[in-house]
Amino acid sequence: MPEPLNHQPDSPPDRYARSDVRVESMGSSLPSEVVSSEALLKDTPVPVSFFKVATGIHNRRFCGPEPGNATDGLELAVSAAENCLRVSRYEASDIDVVICCSVVRAHKDRLLFEPVTAAIVADAIGAPTALCFDVANACAGMANGLLLLRALIRSGRAKVGMVVSGEQFSLISRTAANEVTGLRDAQMASLTPGDAGMALVVDGLGGPADRVEDVELVTAAGHADLCAGLPSERGPGLAMYASPAQLVDERLRTWPEFYRDHLRERKESFHDQGFTHVIQHQVGTSVVARMNTALRDVFEVNELPPSINTVRDYGNTASTALFLTLHKGLVDGDITPDSKVLLGVFASGMVFGFVSLTLAGVRV
Repeated sequence: MPEPLNHQPDSPPDRYARSDVRVESMGSSLPSEVVSSEALLKDTPVPVSFFKVATGIHNRRFCGPEPGNATDGLELAVSAAENCLRVSRYEASDIDVVICCSVVRAHKDRLLFEPVTAAIVADAIGAPTALCFDVANACAGMANGLLLLRALIRSGRAKVGMVVSGEQFSLISRTAANEVTGLRDAQMASLTPGDAGMALVVDGLGGPADRVEDVELVTAAGHADLCAGLPSERGPGLAMYASPAQLVDERLRTWPEFYRDHLRERKESFHDQGFTHVIQHQVGTSVVARMNTALRDVFEVNELPPSINTVRDYGNTASTALFLTLHKGLVDGDITPDSKVLLGVFASGMVFGFVSLTLAGVRV
């Protein structure tokens, strides 16, 4: 059994706590149903050509009842966890902690509140003695889960853990497709998501070329009203009402300066970090480009490292988006094991921050 969080070890923490925390392995899961922007928008007043230019999203994956397709977000979370363990050095029984970070905790057309989703995932993969809890922090969920698991491993409370999420954001997309009335509708942003599952196994056996170097998150709660998930105001179903332009403007104004100030406190420059790739939250191609431009301008660099994007084919997959993009980049060979990657976190709430990590030992 894992030790309770308030337990103080009788002996000094072992080498797991003294060593660098790393992402040891990654696994993803995608529904088989591909939904094009043309298909999603066909009965809406939203011009497909405008939508594709504005967002860059051509397709997304949706859960559904079709044979062979994932039926819900919980199934995606379990599948991603199983895929992660298939490539991991660890067995499910080695997992001390499971943290589930799904925004929409959906199972069989219902939203789950109890028991915690992490406990269901842990039981499904064969880790019934793991400490389990859920983290709800919108699209920053997996970054938040990684921050907490990193602290648990560093403190000696855990040796190996899993951060997992299964997003079924198609629930709000289907509602928006039935209810959106025009380009200024508060549900317009709800047409951008897709469904996905993502899992990370994390341990304390990293080194300089194989570690989670930094995780920082900030919540600017004054902007919490710019995006909210609620029961639909117009009919049955789950809806999201957002002011995406204001959210993006605030993120562009605050995030690059926040990261610059963080590096200044450490007397470091952006160039000192040696990043080989930058991955921004996958909101849309134009927003990603604006985020990269703002970062470049704040640090006064001529160009940034290459930016990896999956939003064209997967849409915005919420809490899984950053790590799904990182995983795909590694699998496709666009990101190599000797890389150092900056992940730009952006979520409603409003939450912003970053994860920086090296990847020499990660298994995908």
